Amino acid sequence: DDSKGPQPNQLFVTKNDVLRREVQRSFKNMGMAWRRRSEEVKNNGNSITKSSKNQDVKLPEFLTSSEWLDILDAELPGERFFTDHERESRNENRKLKDSVSTGVETWLSGGIESEKRLS
Repeated sequence: DDSKGPQPNQLFVTKNDVLRREVQRSFKNMGMAWRRRSEEVKNNGNSITKSSKNQDVKLPEFLTSSEWLDILDAELPGERFFTDHERESRNENRKLKDSVSTGVETWLSGGIESEKRLS
């Protein structure tokens, strides 16, 4: 419904990929709790909210600063500000960082078990 004018698009940008994922996870959890609460209110006969399925809901974007810069580079008019070599290097660095982050998170999630084995 455009009668209200353009709706804002929310954006969360951080340099830290782990923080980005945690904020995104928290946002989704809050959304699930809100939907559950809305359904409880609706089932008690107090229909105060419309179902979000009937609304054109735009969820926020959760990006790292590197992803945001890549989007700007691709979407803004005019010449791109990253060269082909820089874009390739940025993608390779992101892949390496993702594999390191995954390894660290795996290790941390098993950290308690690792500490028990060391004792």
